[in-house]
Amino acid sequence: LIKLIKKLTHNKILWNYQVFCGSYLPSWRKTNYTISSSSKKKYGGGVLLDLSHEIDYSRLIIGDFNISNLIFKKISNLKIETEDFLLASGTYKKTHIHISLNYFSRFNLRQIIIDGKGISICADLNSNKAIIFINGKKYNYKSKKTIERTYYDMHKSILNDRNCSACSYKDALKTQKIIENFL
Repeated sequence: LIKLIKKLTHNKILWNYQVFCGSYLPSWRKTNYTISSSSKKKYGGGVLLDLSHEIDYSRLIIGDFNISNLIFKKISNLKIETEDFLLASGTYKKTHIHISLNYFSRFNLRQIIIDGKGISICADLNSNKAIIFINGKKYNYKSKKTIERTYYDMHKSILNDRNCSACSYKDALKTQKIIENFL
């Protein structure tokens, strides 16, 4: 789905790019969330590091964006010492970018919404579905791959493919630099 979005938005004038990723930390793992790595600063926890995939794929789709406004803190009643909320906004060229991440939503959502000249996309990464409007026509997209299959294909590509489409080491460093700027 990310590859499709990248292809569809390539060389398009985009006005707005929004990402939302929210889930409920206490239901993530079988272990007590209050002692998990996500809840402890010394283990590198926090919503930004756990959900950094959203920043990584946003860089892939949009480019190396700049953040101008940021709210990054703990706002819920979760029993954790790490930040559980991030709201960032910025730009890439003329595209306005908004990224919202949290640990406290009981709705497990991973969404991308894009609007631009002749194009609108609403993608649900959890279900691998998207509604796409291109030049006045509506398309419903559903990937046949399961999330498990996409992970398998990604790992296989990393190990065997010199033209791997997964995040490169150089790209990972750029994403890490953005994360460090948040901290």
